[in-house]
Amino acid sequence: MIPGSNGCTAAKLVATRGFVNLQFMNHDARLYGVDVSGRLPLGGSEAVGRFALSGVVGYVSGTVIDTGDRVYHLMPLDAKLTVEHRRGGWTSTVGVQAVAAKDAVQAVRIELPTPGYVLVNLHTAYQWKQLRFDVGLDNATDTRYVLPLGGRYWVGDPTGASSVPGVGRSVFAGLTVKL
Repeated sequence: MIPGSNGCTAAKLVATRGFVNLQFMNHDARLYGVDVSGRLPLGGSEAVGRFALSGVVGYVSGTVIDTGDRVYHLMPLDAKLTVEHRRGGWTSTVGVQAVAAKDAVQAVRIELPTPGYVLVNLHTAYQWKQLRFDVGLDNATDTRYVLPLGGRYWVGDPTGASSVPGVGRSVFAGLTVKL
């Protein structure tokens, strides 16, 4: 037993199966990634409104230098692409969010891999003087997915071998008043 470790043994520090006791330690790691975002006006007119395309893509990866293991809890490649339409007080968007499979996981912490997914979100809003009304439909196709950074889901699975599920189709509405 390692002194002051609350039951942690040397074998548990390097185990990759079952739940193990880990100690907090600082490790040198090499991280690299990229975030790219942009917006492109697509044209339009007063009669039909104005259209624009916007998007963001993010990627990060990392390795613990002394062990060669992956850095824990990193988001896989993800992207959001949105087409926006504005006409008068109306603003409407169709957005697509895509997340790649998470298969670069850390063995020591038994990080769970997750499959990739694509979500479609529909939003519209109307601005009138000091009032704004919003309504939207997120995950319009009711895609079943799990969150790459959601952790373990213990409800209904006492083994903790399941990832936290993402939100299903949801509708929202909001009213904003500026005084």
